[in-house]
Amino acid sequence: MSGFETIAGILSAAGTVAGVAGSVAQAKGTREAAEAEKRNQDYLAAQDEMKAKEEMAASQREAQQSRAEATLANSRAQALAASSGGGAGSDAPTIVRLMSDVAGQGELNAGTTLYGGQERAAGLFDNARGRRAAGRATVLGSKYAAFGQLASGFGGAIGPVMNATGISDKIANAKPRGLSPSMDAFGRKQGWWK
Repeated sequence: MSGFETIAGILSAAGTVAGVAGSVAQAKGTREAAEAEKRNQDYLAAQDEMKAKEEMAASQREAQQSRAEATLANSRAQALAASSGGGAGSDAPTIVRLMSDVAGQGELNAGTTLYGGQERAAGLFDNARGRRAAGRATVLGSKYAAFGQLASGFGGAIGPVMNATGISDKIANAKPRGLSPSMDAFGRKQGWWK
């Protein structure tokens, strides 16, 4: 073996090792990027959940305010009716009906406000669940990508060795064991083995 052949062999081996190391580093980078994206999605999900809780609290406060305004309006109506001399108790059907209408409208406003807050909160909670699922999917996808990168790197390193030794031809022409006669005939017809 001449000096050039020795140097070429060493450089080839070093290139193979560098290629495998590059594949490992790339796979690691893919995984780390996915983990960072998952952390980001989890953070955004937590923000959405916090906003959802704030929406619920705000709608509860607004509903309480609607009820308080209705109570205040009823109190004012009763006071005005009493000061006018027209009667303000249960013996005055007009004021009772008006007060009932005001109370009903106040409760309707409160219920509508609560419903709106609950719906907005539900949307934010759904968004948070979606973000967490996206984060998990990113991590899972990165595992498959990392495996593919590693397999590609190792395949690139071992392929030339297998070709040089003739092992790849033996594997390519190897017939699987335990095949039924019809599967064997099918494989031969496809040219998968001899």
